[in-house]
Amino acid sequence: MKKQSRTPVLQNSNVSTFKRMNAYFEANKDKSLMDSNKLGFERVKKENYAYISESTSIDYQVQRNCDLMQIGSLLDNKGYGIAGPKG
Repeated sequence: MKKQSRTPVLQNSNVSTFKRMNAYFEANKDKSLMDSNKLGFERVKKENYAYISESTSIDYQVQRNCDLMQIGSLLDNKGYGIAGPKG
């Protein structure tokens, strides 16, 4: 999981599994949280490491790297919008 994008789903959850995950990340920040998605996916390829990321980032990486796979379902579901200039 990226250091700067720790999800409120884990931080504010009443689900015991999510609470335990958040407590682990909090207690092991230096070895469990990554500075970027790129570093997170590289670590997955090199080590026994599971990386939690946005589903679109995982989908992108899985489609381009045959040695990666997504496990499980989404932790939460969010919609995104894109804005751009007219014309």
